Amino acid sequence: PRQLEDLLGSAHMTWLPSNPNLPLKAGISHNRLIDSSRSGCIPIASSMHSYLELQKIALVGSDHGKLINQAIPQYSRLIEKYENIRCKYMERFSPQVNLLKRNKVLAQLLDSAYKQKHL
Repeated sequence: PRQLEDLLGSAHMTWLPSNPNLPLKAGISHNRLIDSSRSGCIPIASSMHSYLELQKIALVGSDHGKLINQAIPQYSRLIEKYENIRCKYMERFSPQVNLLKRNKVLAQLLDSAYKQKHL
């Protein structure tokens, strides 16, 4: 994680290509886009379902060349825009929220296993 943070911290943009038509990619997570945005990059991403949810803080579409060419002259404006709204979209992905969710799921699994064992 530290190495990824260091690399992303020195980047201006990240490119997150993927094929939304591949069944294998149907459940792609938000992680790469979240990491990119959290590091202060302008994410340029494919139209994956999870990425579309965050298109207010990223450039999302199928024509990546066009998106990159649009982003370069607007870099300063986009960075400022994303910086101002990033927190609103990142709240549900914070490490604290993720830890609480994992702990809740783990507690539910343990409770279920305990009940099954003692029935």
